[in-house]
Amino acid sequence: MNNRPFLTITLGYVIGIIYGLYLITSIAFYIIILICILILIYLKKYKINKYINLFIKKENILIFIISFVISFGITSILNYKYDKLFIGIDKCEGIAIVEEQTKQKDNYNQYKIKIYELNNNNKYKNIRVLLNTKLDLESGSQIKFKGEFKKAEESRNYKGFNYKQYLKSNGIYGTIGSNSITIANKKSYNIGTIISSCRKYVINVIKNNFKDENNANILLGILIGNDDNILENQKEAYRKSSLSHIMAVSGLHVSFVIVGISKFLSIISISKKSKKIIIIIILVFFCLLVGSTPSVKRACIMAILTLISRNNI
Repeated sequence: MNNRPFLTITLGYVIGIIYGLYLITSIAFYIIILICILILIYLKKYKINKYINLFIKKENILIFIISFVISFGITSILNYKYDKLFIGIDKCEGIAIVEEQTKQKDNYNQYKIKIYELNNNNKYKNIRVLLNTKLDLESGSQIKFKGEFKKAEESRNYKGFNYKQYLKSNGIYGTIGSNSITIANKKSYNIGTIISSCRKYVINVIKNNFKDENNANILLGILIGNDDNILENQKEAYRKSSLSHIMAVSGLHVSFVIVGISKFLSIISISKKSKKIIIIIILVFFCLLVGSTPSVKRACIMAILTLISRNNI
């Protein structure tokens, strides 16, 4: 570890984030520290501490502590901002840009929006929230809205789904419910709105070319992880048959993308380096297209690292 300071920095930084997010109020962290101390005492008793000294040195401990404190400090500041920013905000009025549609239900649509101004206060600028409305909005549209803000709830049951933590991990502060929306003529385009338009195009193509709506919804779940409109009994059938992973876009889907693109590129006379670059660009696009869920992010990162390290493709 002495010759690999980046390993020590990474370890300290990751543990600092985990501690700041999950363990700051947990006794488990302190129990783990106590167990580690007892193990070190046990090893020293049997005179094999010379092996421990290979890993525990003053410079490594200092680097670890510094990286831990930095990551813990950043995480604590972000947590404080997340928890305090919208305190006292119920009724809200503001201007925002529609970035992408995240849900499409029978009785409402949900969009991720980026706020430009809220309640005549610029401190909310570039903050992202979810907007629930019955209206159909286009990605890139600038809107003026009035509605009610609601912070996400934490899990009510032990080990249940923590919606607040899910939104926090995606940089979303809560939900605004509104049907009082005015759409401006001008539009704003960025990578988020372009990806959203592509996603909407894929959804429309599939729905317009399938007579059976249930089959269209299942195909959307398999291709891009959009399972919002799949019937609950169908989801349960997939769970019981141990096929629910098909609906969760992850390594299986990424491998299909790589194999398909590799086969297509094999018939074109281009260099291996060019093939890698094209595949990596398509993987990044695919990750964004399916919503950048943790499972697909992990799979794409590992696939990209594997592609970079391999000579044959």
